[in-house]
Amino acid sequence: MRIITISRIATVMLTLLALSLAVILYWGLDKLNQSFVSTLNYSELHRQVAVDVRTKIQTYLTTGDATFNSQALADLDYLNQQVLPGLPASLAKQLKPVADALYSGLSNEFLGAGKLAGDEQALLYQNERETAAALKRLENYALKAIEQQPQTAMAYLQATLRLTRLLSEIKSLREKFWSNGNDVYVQQIDKAREQYNQELQKVERLPRLGLYPVEQENEYASLAGWAVRAKNANAEEQGDEILRQLSSLHQRYPLEMQRSIQGLQARADSSNQVNQLINNLEQEIIQGQQYVNQSKDKIELLVKNLFFAFVAGLLLMAVMLYEFQKRFVINNLAKLQSALAALVEQGHLSMVGMNADRTELGQIAALFNQLIANMQRQQQEKNQQLQDIGVTLEQLLSSFDSIITNADTTREQLQQARVISQELNQLAQQVNDSSAKVRRFAEETASLMSNSENSAGEVVIAGEQAINKIDLSQLALLDLVKAVQHVMGILDQINHISDQTNLLAINATIESAHAGEHGRAFAVVADEVRQLSKKTHQAVSQSTELLSALNSVTDRVKQHIEAVSHSTEYQCDLAKSLQGISRQVGEHSLQASQTAQQSSSLTEQQYQSVASFSRQMQAMEQSANAGSQEVKQLRAHVSEKIQFLRTSLGV
Repeated sequence: MRIITISRIATVMLTLLALSLAVILYWGLDKLNQSFVSTLNYSELHRQVAVDVRTKIQTYLTTGDATFNSQALADLDYLNQQVLPGLPASLAKQLKPVADALYSGLSNEFLGAGKLAGDEQALLYQNERETAAALKRLENYALKAIEQQPQTAMAYLQATLRLTRLLSEIKSLREKFWSNGNDVYVQQIDKAREQYNQELQKVERLPRLGLYPVEQENEYASLAGWAVRAKNANAEEQGDEILRQLSSLHQRYPLEMQRSIQGLQARADSSNQVNQLINNLEQEIIQGQQYVNQSKDKIELLVKNLFFAFVAGLLLMAVMLYEFQKRFVINNLAKLQSALAALVEQGHLSMVGMNADRTELGQIAALFNQLIANMQRQQQEKNQQLQDIGVTLEQLLSSFDSIITNADTTREQLQQARVISQELNQLAQQVNDSSAKVRRFAEETASLMSNSENSAGEVVIAGEQAINKIDLSQLALLDLVKAVQHVMGILDQINHISDQTNLLAINATIESAHAGEHGRAFAVVADEVRQLSKKTHQAVSQSTELLSALNSVTDRVKQHIEAVSHSTEYQCDLAKSLQGISRQVGEHSLQASQTAQQSSSLTEQQYQSVASFSRQMQAMEQSANAGSQEVKQLRAHVSEKIQFLRTSLGV
């Protein structure tokens, strides 16, 4: 196979490998982008279930607002109708039953769980407030009679103090039980209530102070001037009325305590079951995330393997080209150079042994071997002629034999030189044709490398534009993070204000309790303020959790953007490297074209020089022929003279 054919095939193969590598890189980037989008969408799905749906359901269970339950059901319906069909079949099949179970639970058995929302201790709070107000009335009842019945009134005051202390102890134990749920506090509450009951019975055994509610004045008696204030015979003594109210409140307290505990337990059970369903769905999503990550890793491994395979193919192509050039070009050129050097410097006629007979160098070597074979044959003929001439000259005169032999030798050498010059002319023509082919091949290679360089430049420009867009995205993401941090700071201030408002409401409640009947309206307002502060605190906590989740998602998006930026920069570096390599190959091809042009010019000069030398050899041959004729004529004349002499002398 000819060298120019091999070079063209190698050029086509390299071009195909470069195009294939570009296609594989584009395909790999597209696959990696799809994998990145899938991972991001799946992370958004996890965030939606773990944050949005959970938050709405918890809000519904806490506040009893059915709007949040409807929103959660709408999110789950969107998950089933829009998100799951877009996921791989295996993931959709894995998530579908769990999502349906959660949707069914919120639509049916847990639909009324929000009705259990509210403050379970509200009845206990009301009982304790009414008890405190009744004790305050009992204290006022004793103070009204402190002057008339100081001993009995003092007994009432001491009993009121003990009952108030026991009420505070019961309230403290109830708050401790509600904070940690330890049943020991329930037993202590029962003991405190037993002591309270004993103290209440002691008060009931005390004599009454004889205070009755005052009737309104009789208008007609007032007009007559004899109006008096008298107690109604059917009116209840104030002490009995207060003690009856305290006894009623004391008897209601255990039932209200039991109802509060049952409501708390029912609410906790419903919340735990709903949370378990959400946890199951979230766990399935987390397991699906592992599948998505494995798919992403497989795609990255496939892209890397394809890239390394193409690099290995390029290296193998380079090794094959080097081996071809070494075997069929470099080694054969070395053999041809050695034979020419031996011919020129030493005049030694040696043939060149080559295995590349079908290549240009093989053809040149074959022509050179033919030339050497002709020269060897001519040398043998010349030697034979010299031997014949030597025999003839030995028979002839020694002086003329030497002259004739030299003349003949000169003529024959001139003829051989003319033949060699003609063959050299042919070789020069062939070298000139080969140089033209090499120049055309180099020009074609330079054109192809110029196109490859332009394509690589376009890839570099596109990569730089992508990097600029990624930088803008990172700046926008940083602005979003700063805004979120600012909002979280504002929410901290609101939370602090809510805590202060709650403390003020508690203080106002305590003061209203001390104020008795006059502070009851203020106690209701303070309780509403405290409830509003509690709701504000819950809303701020939920907003803080959402912003924290947004911060987490923003960090993951930032990491993905940085990974895409690094990949794009690496692609730009590869494109720049390919552009530099194409530019170098183009420059080398242009140099090769120029060298081939120079070689063609030198070959043309050599052709003209050989032609001139051939003409000179022809002229010298003509001169040698003329000299040989003159020598022969002289030899014949001398031979006649010698023969005449021999005849004359009788030799």
